[in-house]
Amino acid sequence: MNHNFWVIGSRSLTGDIGKVKAAGEVTAYDATINKMHIAGGLNIENSSVQKLRAAGEVNARNAKFGDCKVAGELNVKGFGKADTLVVVGDLNAELFECRILRNAPKKKNVNINSESSVVEFKGFIKAEIFESLYKFRLNCTYDFKNIISTAEFFYDGILECENFYSFGVINIKGVNAENIYIYPASSSKLESITGTNIVVSRSKQLDRNFKSLPKSMPNSFYARLDPLPVSLMALSSVEGDKISLDHVKADRVSGLNVKIEDLCIIDKAEYRDKIEISEKAIVNEVIKL
Repeated sequence: MNHNFWVIGSRSLTGDIGKVKAAGEVTAYDATINKMHIAGGLNIENSSVQKLRAAGEVNARNAKFGDCKVAGELNVKGFGKADTLVVVGDLNAELFECRILRNAPKKKNVNINSESSVVEFKGFIKAEIFESLYKFRLNCTYDFKNIISTAEFFYDGILECENFYSFGVINIKGVNAENIYIYPASSSKLESITGTNIVVSRSKQLDRNFKSLPKSMPNSFYARLDPLPVSLMALSSVEGDKISLDHVKADRVSGLNVKIEDLCIIDKAEYRDKIEISEKAIVNEVIKL
């Protein structure tokens, strides 16, 4: 039998529960909860919550969530799992797996952490897609199949995934992915790009592949993003099968089919099948492989 609870203060919950609305400290153990709205602290172990809205610190051990939004810090011991997880704050997890992961609310200019302007995740985190809508530093061990970034994104190594779409500033050593789109921001720092289909362009690439990705935000949200100022992005190397670049300064570009569009400065361009070079681009050396 499902029970509904209104909690003010402290309460421990167990068993099958329908709805919980709480202001205070809640502990759930061996519980199956349909919906929970809580302002305060939540300690949950060996339990599941289908829909969770929490404002405060959440400490979970071997817990499962359906649709989960946490405004605060989420700490996961053991194994944690969710369908959709939105964390407005830091995530610390021994092992956490979810289908959709997002690091910010829908509203812009939200002060997520008063002590730091950069959100960080720590531990091992796996997701089918990671939507980064707030300034973010990737410090965790990750397994993200797809990444979409609209804000500043920092990573010290080679970022690897299947699909990477960046509409903001990035500070990454390198990107290696099947499909890559990067907005050419001059303040971005990126050494190398390696992939199958690579686009660095002022024009948003909301292609069929992008629209088919699972997301917590609608495609219209990304279509309405304000573009960054037009600028020239510096790269060391770009290597892939199909490459299209504009507003890029690069030492070396190498691919099967290469398109060098407006306002590019390329030292060496290598191609195997086809190359197109705009009259508004400068390419010092062209080599057919």
